[in-house]
Amino acid sequence: MTKFLIRMFVIYFFMLPFSSWAAGEDTLAKYNSFDTVSGLLENNQYKKQLQALLGADFSTFYNNFDVIAAPHETTGKGLFVEGWLQDLRLENASAMVIQPDGKLYTAWVVPGNEKIEYRTNDSQSKGIQSDLLAWSKRFTNLTFNEKTYPAGFIDKEPKTRHLDTAKFNVKVTLQCNVDNKVCDRAVYEGTRKSDGAKLILKGKVIRATCDEVICPINSYEFKNKNTTYMLETVSPALVVIVNNKMVLNEKGSWSDN
Repeated sequence: MTKFLIRMFVIYFFMLPFSSWAAGEDTLAKYNSFDTVSGLLENNQYKKQLQALLGADFSTFYNNFDVIAAPHETTGKGLFVEGWLQDLRLENASAMVIQPDGKLYTAWVVPGNEKIEYRTNDSQSKGIQSDLLAWSKRFTNLTFNEKTYPAGFIDKEPKTRHLDTAKFNVKVTLQCNVDNKVCDRAVYEGTRKSDGAKLILKGKVIRATCDEVICPINSYEFKNKNTTYMLETVSPALVVIVNNKMVLNEKGSWSDN
């Protein structure tokens, strides 16, 4: 009887890792569709694993899953999941790969970042996980490496600009503390001429794609709940979009004083 119990214990012990792995594989498989993938992000087990890995960066990473794309299976029966903020696929985006054995690989971008952030709990991993590396190719001006600038580099964009239109005066100020890095954050201070009403918002700088160390500013974007304020630089204008519908496009002129 004792030998039988020992034999059963040994069989159970050696089968346990495989059973756990198979259960993880089956669990991930049920999320491998556009209709079910959101359930993965709501699964407390996976959320706790992500929180343990990302710490203070968890909310930044997790909040980008406003729009969730169709997932796909990765090598090793893992699952690739990506998401982004509505209309900001190239500005606020996150992606991750989850393996059945619990290994996690995560990456994300937010405005103002000078590189794609990457975290993994796989201590044996060398280099960026392949699915996340492929995902990163869509970001033309960002890589997983810190940007480098030549000695003496200075961002020559004016720190403060004013856009004057028929009905509004808007002051835009770059919100960075140093000159030797590209600044992609800004503050909007708008004044309505008819009654002096003011609006202050924080937002981002949108730069053109170019082959230079720093690219020129194409526009500024600021959000206030369901309203987006766009300041165009090439064809100077204040554009206001409410619930994805343009309600104002007022031409103006820029000055740097």
